[in-house]
Amino acid sequence: MVPYLLLLSIPCLLAIFHPRKINSILFYVVLLVFVFFVGFRYQIGPDWNSYEYTHLSLLGQDIIVALLHSEPLSYALFWISENLGFEVFLSNIVAALILSFGVFSFSRQTLNPWIAIIAATPYLIIVFGMSGIRQAMGVGVFLYVLSQWQKRNAIFRSVGIIIASLFHTSALFCGLFVIYTLKINILIRIIAILLLSLIVFYLIKDTSIYSGSFEKYKQTYTEDTDAVFSAGAIYHVGLIMIPAVLGHAFKSKIKKFIPNDDLLTIGIFGTLALLALNSISTTVASRLTLYFYFIPMLVYPAMTLAFGKKNRKFIIIVIILTHFAILTVWMLLGNHSIDYIPYRNLLFETN
Repeated sequence: MVPYLLLLSIPCLLAIFHPRKINSILFYVVLLVFVFFVGFRYQIGPDWNSYEYTHLSLLGQDIIVALLHSEPLSYALFWISENLGFEVFLSNIVAALILSFGVFSFSRQTLNPWIAIIAATPYLIIVFGMSGIRQAMGVGVFLYVLSQWQKRNAIFRSVGIIIASLFHTSALFCGLFVIYTLKINILIRIIAILLLSLIVFYLIKDTSIYSGSFEKYKQTYTEDTDAVFSAGAIYHVGLIMIPAVLGHAFKSKIKKFIPNDDLLTIGIFGTLALLALNSISTTVASRLTLYFYFIPMLVYPAMTLAFGKKNRKFIIIVIILTHFAILTVWMLLGNHSIDYIPYRNLLFETN
């Protein structure tokens, strides 16, 4: 467990001693440390064996096999990694780079980037970034799109989300964010959201290249009793719900420290929807929380500034201790935590 706590300690120390101050060189050095830690893992994570099998299934195949998959960018990466002789390792490194770059890019849009990185580290980067790499890449692309949200138009946002969905189909869900922020009549907006939901459902359920994924997700996330009622999934949803509640409760205080108020509003409404979905399938809700990690990454940095300079250090320390507790509890009690311990890195393996 110690290596994971040491990784988390890096942005924590910087948040204490260099709050709001970003040296670009140091920032990107820390980014590379995260990529090294996550991307060069060796036989770490509950999905390791399944990804090895997936890579092996693409060995010697024509690349068209990968491109016709429901998530062609992920499978094209897997094809390249396996057929160039890198097995699963190149895929892991690229996935870690995409996720970390997305997290770090979005953090720079906040007023305390190190706190934003702390908020994403325990579960999004460490736990999920070292397991479900297809969705991790989708989330990384989405966070980068969010980092450009105010600078770019709806076309850029839409294309970015489409690219994210080519890594993991679930990212199509993020198209609802684009529709919500369109400056159109609210009735038209609601109709557009409903139409997009129907289109996404049709693509996943009835289009041939998506049908296999739909049946797999349906069986895993809605028909498997253990998956539907997962205590761990409730824990994951809570990691988003708590900052969302704080954001709503203190909205008047933190609003001026939030660079994009639309995202905070979307996040609050979105977590209410996740709460409702949680009663149907906690695991589906858990998966979708990954696209809402911008909420703690917005709320926690804003709270370090909203209550005056004399309280700032205290709030930073509370946030840091909270995230050390989040990581520690998961490592001690998580169903799959055994797959992360001991930490092993490819560059230090002798065999």
